[in-house]
Amino acid sequence: FNDQAVLYDGEAHSIQIEGDLPEGVIVTYTNNNQTEAGDYTVLATFKKNDEIVAELEATLLIIGEDYISDSTNYTYTLDENNQATITGYLGNDTIVCLPAIINDGDMSYEVIGISDYAFSNNSAIETVHILSNIETIGYEAFYNCMSLKTVIFYAKEASNIGSDIFGNTWNQEDFIIYIPNGSYDSYAAISDNYWQEHVVSTGKLQELAE
Repeated sequence: FNDQAVLYDGEAHSIQIEGDLPEGVIVTYTNNNQTEAGDYTVLATFKKNDEIVAELEATLLIIGEDYISDSTNYTYTLDENNQATITGYLGNDTIVCLPAIINDGDMSYEVIGISDYAFSNNSAIETVHILSNIETIGYEAFYNCMSLKTVIFYAKEASNIGSDIFGNTWNQEDFIIYIPNGSYDSYAAISDNYWQEHVVSTGKLQELAE
């Protein structure tokens, strides 16, 4: 019963358990079948003979292109236009969607970039969603994130990507980067030598199906 992230499409989404249940055990779900963008805690309750024998929780994240995060999850800097660049992550989620907007008190800031080393040495993140609002990604932004296996870019044109953004992370055999259908040439043309060596040449860059 694992966390799941999907892109908003107007359809209902749910999390289901994997595998077979023991004989006589049934499972019911609370807070499943969600349609709108947001974070949802889904509860799976296991019963046998009408008695609860176990409960599990997982997070369903439905991502909209205007995904908003509270500032408590991130540190950031502002440029002269009050646009934010993420400088650090304070959470411990396994699935992270970089926000389009950060709310901080009564203020809201558009997010346009990720700074050098912003997520480096994070051991929790397994999947990261990089929405199309991200224009720049700094040097070694995801360096040594050894649990990170899946990266999903949503922009059809590659961002301004710094050198060695997934340094040491992309050496893992099951590391993969997904990009929008039809955008391979843009991402494959990124000039960083590390990107060419560890992503393009190793076949770790894959287009998502339509």
